[in-house]
Amino acid sequence: MKLFIIPKRRKGYTLIELSVVLVLVVLIASTLVSMLSQQVQFYTWWNTQRFIAEEAPLANNIVVRLFAKADTFRTVTNAGATSMQLGFVQNNGTTLYGVISYNAGTSSLQYSYDGGAAWNIASGLSAANFNTVGNTLQFTLTGPYGGQVTYAATPAL
Repeated sequence: MKLFIIPKRRKGYTLIELSVVLVLVVLIASTLVSMLSQQVQFYTWWNTQRFIAEEAPLANNIVVRLFAKADTFRTVTNAGATSMQLGFVQNNGTTLYGVISYNAGTSSLQYSYDGGAAWNIASGLSAANFNTVGNTLQFTLTGPYGGQVTYAATPAL
């Protein structure tokens, strides 16, 4: 009678176990690389939308308040700067003027009141267009990646 002797287990892993682990490591690594790539693409896209998401609402707040208080307006284009002059009638009948201007050299939109210091409304713009259609002012801001915001207003009555 022969005895069946079970050989002692050796330390280590079988080829199948190593293959399974290697496949799992490759799957996890490719998933992580894919997630990183997607995150980079999203971050790039978010930077292209930064004007619409961050700058435009702030500019909207300032411009809407100015348009609501203005009694008159006119658009002016001169030597690389486009501007809009707003008139504010005071209680004593005099008119003080504010100017919203876009300078292509600095890519910024600024507001100055009665010849005072200029306040920055928005920066990093690629264009700003002021148009008068009938009695309505159309004001379009274009962000660095082409995002546009258009405002329209009529003078206060």
